[in-house]
Order: sequence, then structure tokens, then C-alpha cells
Amino acid sequence: MDVVKQVAAKDGLKITVVEFSDYVQPNAALAAGDLDANSYQRLPYLEA
Repeated sequence: MDVVKQVAAKDGLKITVVEFSDYVQPNAALAAGDLDANSYQRLPYLEA
């Protein structure tokens, strides 16, 4: 994630990494608006 943060910073984006212990918590935080995105719901995950 450090590389992702560095690349994003070059484009003026600030990424804060938040770790969760299960797959339910990030979805709930995303739905509540506490998160803007999560890293496991990328295109390959969604296509599966």
C-alpha cells in the first residue's frame, strides 16, 4: 500500500490505510460514508 500512497500523492490524492479484521466491516463503513473506497472491491473482485 505504500507504493499506492506514493503514486496517489503525485496526483494530489491522500490515501489513509484502514485495516479491518473481516469483510463485513469495510462494506458497512463504505455504505455509511466513513470510507470512500476499499481495495478489495476492484474490477477482478467485482467480475468474480
